[in-house]
Amino acid sequence: MMSQPIVASSALASEVVSEKVDNSSLAIENVASEEKKDDISESEASKKEEIAGNSEEKDSEKERFDSELKKFEQDDSIIKRISSSERVKTSIEISKFQNITSKKVIIADSRNYPDALAAASITDGKYPVLLIGNEVTGELENEIKRLGAEEVIILGGKNSVSEYIENQLNSIEKLTIRRIAGINRYETSKRIFEESKKESIVLASGQNFPDALSASPLLMKSGLLLTDKSSLSPELIETVKNVKNKEIEIIGGLGSISSYLEKQLVEEYNISSAKRISGVDRYATSVELANNIQSDMVIIASGESFPDALAASTLAQKSNSPILLVSKNRIDKSVAAYIKNNNIKKAIIVGGEKTISKNVEKNVERLTQGKEMIQEDASEVIESINKNAVIKFNINIYSDKNLKDSVAMIEAKKIVDILEKNDYCSKIRYDEREGWVRNKNLDKYDPVSFGKVVTSVPYVSQLYPVYAPNGCESTSMLMGLKGKGYTNMGLRDFLNAMPKTESNPAKGYVGSPYGNENFRFLTIDPEPLAKYGQKYGNVVNIQGQPLDQIIKEIQNGNTVVAYMTLYWNKPQYKILPIDGVPTRRIFNNHVLLLTGYDPVKKSFYIADPYNHEKAGGNRKKAFYYWKSQADVDRCYNYDNRRFAVTIR
Repeated sequence: MMSQPIVASSALASEVVSEKVDNSSLAIENVASEEKKDDISESEASKKEEIAGNSEEKDSEKERFDSELKKFEQDDSIIKRISSSERVKTSIEISKFQNITSKKVIIADSRNYPDALAAASITDGKYPVLLIGNEVTGELENEIKRLGAEEVIILGGKNSVSEYIENQLNSIEKLTIRRIAGINRYETSKRIFEESKKESIVLASGQNFPDALSASPLLMKSGLLLTDKSSLSPELIETVKNVKNKEIEIIGGLGSISSYLEKQLVEEYNISSAKRISGVDRYATSVELANNIQSDMVIIASGESFPDALAASTLAQKSNSPILLVSKNRIDKSVAAYIKNNNIKKAIIVGGEKTISKNVEKNVERLTQGKEMIQEDASEVIESINKNAVIKFNINIYSDKNLKDSVAMIEAKKIVDILEKNDYCSKIRYDEREGWVRNKNLDKYDPVSFGKVVTSVPYVSQLYPVYAPNGCESTSMLMGLKGKGYTNMGLRDFLNAMPKTESNPAKGYVGSPYGNENFRFLTIDPEPLAKYGQKYGNVVNIQGQPLDQIIKEIQNGNTVVAYMTLYWNKPQYKILPIDGVPTRRIFNNHVLLLTGYDPVKKSFYIADPYNHEKAGGNRKKAFYYWKSQADVDRCYNYDNRRFAVTIR
């Protein structure tokens, strides 16, 4: 198998920053003297490159024996955890662990992932990736100086790494600053790929981090490009067409990179073959990528939280180790099997116990010893449960731990998020309200013991008396708004007032809800739907939240507009233009209102606006029914879209 450049999709905007070019005019007497000067110039440049290369090789040879990484590889310990109090400091700790010196340092935004992921195309296991927030901290400056860096390469535009930061870096003596950026994340990844001078491409999604992160070790020989899921981003077309190696590796399943894009690469962009490396999920995909690397050591990173994991890419390259993804409290069976069956002797865990638990660390060690995993510690199960609590009484919440200044009131029997906790009090969040309460006013939250909840809403049909066969999104939200007493608006007026757009559901409703057509996606996405709902009441976009969060919303007395499929069927996909770009989406989309939950029977109570006879309804009667949690979970997670809006 040949390693290829990687293309990953990314939505970050990066601005183009022109590099400074020194123009010097040469007095040219004749063609012969010009050619002679060119020969001398090329010879001198070649010598300089050779000297620089030899210098880096010597530094690399020194690190082979002296770095903390090499010491760990040679000693008897099994597990090494690298972490700090926050993401910027974690990246510094990784740099200290792997590098004694480095002539170059890569700087990337700590608050998002695309630019930092693409950095692996140019680090080549030599240069550390240091993450940065709003300023150059003293610790960051000290690390740059400790490394003896001569050049800093900033990845991304000024929206990612500000001009203020660039000026701070410029104030460090003997340091050259250069920025690689494009007009968006796709073009930035292209410019980084061009900087790498690599001849192969690996394709991964830039809309999420796990696949591209796991692919980091492949980027020693290939370059990463970030692309949109449905079609190749326009900024990348010429790069893909002109790449020397015409075999591309695609990282991730159809939920990350569509089959349409895979086909497009071969049929339109001169690619001879596109090989997909993927598993059933991000964890299994990391295993499939690991199967391409020969190593007795692995890097363990979070598949749920990107910040700590981002700077691990160059560590994986430097140690020639695969990156395996885990969740906070669980090791996927595919990951466990890989560790156990591939004679893995050592593991480096990147991130603190807030992202990868102590129990996972213990189980990684057990697996390297050929032992079975142990169950979660009881304390960790309790910790997980204690992420939420139930308010016992109507209580005031306070601005700080002193519990003196009241900032809001929360009603009894509300489920709240625990943000911080000590022996006496906890910082909680409910809706938009945050504050401190005494622990004695909190009960543990458990969905089963909390009990069955059904919130009554007046029924509104999308079929009669108003016929709006494609108006399920707004009809469902209208029922939720009426249930909270936010509006008494009629359906036709409500549909006519919602934001409209020509083809992009992310901007508003596409087309007309009163008819049918096959050349556009007649729908509206959660973000513009929620914004429209906010004109009438407390409506929140909860797109991407797991089903557990929806259960908490319902048990708090809220209703949830959830995107499923018509008749609960399997998804049917179409490729239709969105803002002129062919896009693959679910076409048999249907949206309804979840109004209740029974934790014993594990089922949801539904107000379905599509009371058609084929669905089991009667278009002149209300259509409420119970649906199993398994069916709701299946349809809610199709294509991993998790589209939902809650009315609070």
